[in-house]
Amino acid sequence: MTTENDMPVDKCILHILQHMGIKQAHFATGSMGDLTGLVSQHAELFAILTLVCSGLSHGEIVGSLAPRLLVFRGDTRDWDGLAQIVNSLAGATLETLRDWAPWSDLVALHTVTIRSAMFPFLTAHYPADSPQMAPADDERGAFAGIS
Repeated sequence: MTTENDMPVDKCILHILQHMGIKQAHFATGSMGDLTGLVSQHAELFAILTLVCSGLSHGEIVGSLAPRLLVFRGDTRDWDGLAQIVNSLAGATLETLRDWAPWSDLVALHTVTIRSAMFPFLTAHYPADSPQMAPADDERGAFAGIS
């Protein structure tokens, strides 16, 4: 996927993080597509990576993030391959969403399950000395195709 300025999404994310002076961030996605390049070239930017019923054909791409990887999978056999990959990554965390349906709004339907797993995981990986960030009024707007 590319943005309106024809820059790949992962490059836009990298530019905006650099512009804002953010050394690490928490990422969550339902698709690894836009983050694959960022993970493979800039794994140090990921404080946490949360995947919600996302395809993952092999663990190498996220292997370096294993202790900081939280993955939600559906409860059908279709997700057994993902479970095997995640379970092979030392320190990665796997959670199962019951009664998963691909056409559903997973977060809306599984809010309690996701919150119950995600908040403790984020809290455990949140450095105590992390700065709180809020953009100044003159820093709001668009940069690298992201608003």
